[in-house]
Amino acid sequence: MLRINENNEGQNEHAPELVVVLSTFSLGDVAIVKSILDAADIQYFFKGERFLGLVKPWADPAKLIVKKAQAKKVKRLLKDLKLQDCSFFAPSGNKGDTT
Repeated sequence: MLRINENNEGQNEHAPELVVVLSTFSLGDVAIVKSILDAADIQYFFKGERFLGLVKPWADPAKLIVKKAQAKKVKRLLKDLKLQDCSFFAPSGNKGDTT
């Protein structure tokens, strides 16, 4: 499991750089993406998935976060996936979670 340290405390130079690949408001899309990434043995983390639709609906999407070194592979795996209209791929060059 990947950990996110939002304030960078105690981060060492050997920790992998993490990037946001996808944002979604759809629990269905989260489940499908998890299944695909699990089958491909990709380490990932969905930030905020537990609060989709519960706290401030439509305010904060769940964010798929992966190691930067695996981001291109993840995008290739998901590129043909028919996602809900409320799911968005992050732009290239994304430097981690900025929220």
